Amino acid sequence: MSLLPPLFKSRLCKSLMLSFLGGAILSGCMSMPYPSPQPRLADEARNQALAAPVPEGKGTLFVAFSGVNEYLNQVRIDGQLVAKVDYGAVRLDLFPGEYSISGGYARHNDRDVNYPPVTFRIEAGKQYFQVFGSVRQGGKTRTKVYTLDGGMTALKRMPLMEPALDVSALVPASTRKLGDECLAERETKVCESVKAEPAYVNLKPSEREAVESILAENARRRAEMQAMEESLPPALRRDKYMLQLTRLLKDKEYLGSLPVFDKLASLGMPLDPSFDYFRGEAYLRVDRKTEALKYLYDYVRNQGPAAKYYKQALELINEAEAG
Repeated sequence: MSLLPPLFKSRLCKSLMLSFLGGAILSGCMSMPYPSPQPRLADEARNQALAAPVPEGKGTLFVAFSGVNEYLNQVRIDGQLVAKVDYGAVRLDLFPGEYSISGGYARHNDRDVNYPPVTFRIEAGKQYFQVFGSVRQGGKTRTKVYTLDGGMTALKRMPLMEPALDVSALVPASTRKLGDECLAERETKVCESVKAEPAYVNLKPSEREAVESILAENARRRAEMQAMEESLPPALRRDKYMLQLTRLLKDKEYLGSLPVFDKLASLGMPLDPSFDYFRGEAYLRVDRKTEALKYLYDYVRNQGPAAKYYKQALELINEAEAG
C-alpha cells in the first residue's frame, strides 16, 4: 500500500515523486499549475507567522500541502473548509480539544472529494506539523494523518497561505459534545465542565444562556435542600450523615465521603471513636497524605493501643509515609 495520499497524485500526468512530506517533488512532466484560491502571505508576514509563539490557551496546527499538477488539496474542520491549497501550508491557532478533521481534494471544473473525518486532538501550548492525506483500506478511503518530516524546517521552504476560514471562532467537537450532554442531562458537573472549556466563549449565545440557566436552577435547588437539611435538629442531621457516610465508605467512594466527614465534624457533637481512623483512610485513598496522617495520628494518639483499629491505623500511617 502506498503511503502517498491519492490527493497528491495526478491522473493527467505520471510523475516521479521523491518526497512529499519534506516538500520536495520531482516531476517527470510539466503541466499547468492549479493556483490556490487562498492568498499567499508576503515574506515578512510569512516569517512572522512562522516565528510567532503559540497563543496563550491555544494550540497551533500547521497543515502542509504538497500538491502535484492540477490538484487542490483541502482540509475541513467539522465540515467547514479551512484550506484549499495546491502547495504550501496554513497556520491554524485553535482552542484545545478534539476536532473532526477531513482531508480531500478538488480538480479544476470538478466537484470536491471529501474523505470521512478523523479525530485530531489539540492541546494548549503545543505545535503540530501535519499533512491530512488519505489511505484506502477494505475498499474504503478515509482521512489519514501524516506528520510533516522536518516540522518547522520543512515549513520554512514552503509558501504560507491565509486560511480559508477564521478559525478563532471554531469550537472543538469535544466541547460541543459536552454542551449537548449538559443540555440533555442538565447535571451540574457536566455543565460546569463545558463552562470551564476554553472554547466555551465560542458557543452560541443561546447555548451559553441555556448552560447558565441550568447551573442557576441547580444551585437554587441545592440551596433549598441545604436549608431544609439545616432545619433539622443536630442529632437527626448526625444520623442522616452517618447513614450517608456508611454507604459511601462501603462503596469505596472516598472522594464523595470527604464533605460528609466535614459536615459531621462541624456539628460539634460526640462522634464514634473510630471517626478519625476512617477519615484518615479516606484522605489516604484519594492521595491526600498530609490530611490522612493528621487524622490517623490523632486516632492512635487519642484512642491508644486498645483502640479497635489501632494496628490498621499504624499500617496506614506507614503506607502514607512510605509513598
